[in-house]
Amino acid sequence: MASIYNPEFLVEHLDARITVALEKIGQIVRALLVEEARRFKLSAIQLQILHHCHYLGEGKCKISELAEYFGTTRATISEAVKVLVKKGYLRKEVASDDARSRYIVLTVKGAQLIRSTEELLMPLKEIVHQLPQKDQWKLNRLLQEIIFLASKQRIIPKPNMCFTCGYYEKRNGKAHCLELDKTLEDKDLRINCPFYSLSKPFA
Repeated sequence: MASIYNPEFLVEHLDARITVALEKIGQIVRALLVEEARRFKLSAIQLQILHHCHYLGEGKCKISELAEYFGTTRATISEAVKVLVKKGYLRKEVASDDARSRYIVLTVKGAQLIRSTEELLMPLKEIVHQLPQKDQWKLNRLLQEIIFLASKQRIIPKPNMCFTCGYYEKRNGKAHCLELDKTLEDKDLRINCPFYSLSKPFA
């Protein structure tokens, strides 16, 4: 049977073995998130929402933005946010540009939790750090290519990464960043880049 959970199928298919390995990586991330979230009686997605608001939303964001980023429904995010507001980690704020819209904003208590959980995925980072540097560079590119292809197939939302950025282009067959004005090697490819732009800066 053609299933990645079938050991006989795995023997003959390298891509299936890689897929299972990626699933195991996902389990590592999930385990670390769940373990840390339990310290504060939160769910993994609630902890992720707080970190997203702090680091990627500059302290505030919208329900719709969170739903798109995490690839889930607004209802799921709304329920998670409701709990976080009740616990005092977030508060709601009317958007200055649209009175019908609401931002969710990190509170002082929320910021304190962020400081307490900043290293939640560091055990996995340290494992990656043990790999030879050139292997890390190759892995960086390969994982980003997988993420990009998954987004093209609409499996996940469009990610903030070099391959989807308006500053990204090919020059003489090589990746180039217009913002940094440099050729991008495997080690330079980024996710959640602070210079990310959805559109080309100029024609």
